[in-house]
Amino acid sequence: MSTLDLNELMEAAQKLGNQINESEEVLQYLQLKKELQSDAEAQMLIKSFDKVKEDFEETKRFGIFHPNYHEAKEKMEYYQEKLNDHPLIGKYLQMEQQIEQLLFQVSHIIARSVSKEIKVPNDISGKKRK
Repeated sequence: MSTLDLNELMEAAQKLGNQINESEEVLQYLQLKKELQSDAEAQMLIKSFDKVKEDFEETKRFGIFHPNYHEAKEKMEYYQEKLNDHPLIGKYLQMEQQIEQLLFQVSHIIARSVSKEIKVPNDISGKKRK
């Protein structure tokens, strides 16, 4: 591949990145992110979840043998559910998932256009998000 071809390829990639950044999905995501950062209730809930998650990670190091493992796990799942049920946080997480799926599709198309043998990340839509 010559330098000129590589430069053209890099410019095309930059243009594609700009188009994705200007898409309705990304614009909506950024707007939700801004709203989320200025919403005191949502921020308090996120901080509570982060603390509970940190506590769970600590108990997870010892696995089910930690005396508070199941309690910490249940508490984290409860807070995860509260995050998803919050109107603003829930919309934000859904939009985040849509953008991840869009990026997966783009990377998949690019990889397959080069070669069918190129490995691409697994479909992230299969991720379980509570």
